[in-house]
Amino acid sequence: MEDVNKLFTAILYERPTHEAAEQIDVLIRGVVQHYKDEEEIIAVAGYPGATELGAIHRQLVESAAILVGRFHAGILASGELFQFLAHDVVARHMLGADRKFFPYLEAGAYLNLMTRKNC
Repeated sequence: MEDVNKLFTAILYERPTHEAAEQIDVLIRGVVQHYKDEEEIIAVAGYPGATELGAIHRQLVESAAILVGRFHAGILASGELFQFLAHDVVARHMLGADRKFFPYLEAGAYLNLMTRKNC
């Protein structure tokens, strides 16, 4: 969440484009790692929709990569990219699709996995 806040601050205060670009790259790397960790957790938990969720993750990452490329090329405003990240990645996905697997998680298994990964 700290990465999102830093990006939002860079956009809100109209910081130089390179600062927003750095924050976008950090945020995207964090999202990709989050998805990898999440997929490992739900596989261990036996979530039956794990394959479908992995496909959704890949689609979101591909969309993000396209938008980030357009941003770096100067043909997409940082606000538009932030809108995608806030709406599609956070609001629709993390607060929507991700909630479906919560009942399959055992707190102990999740904590053990996260401890091993130092998350």
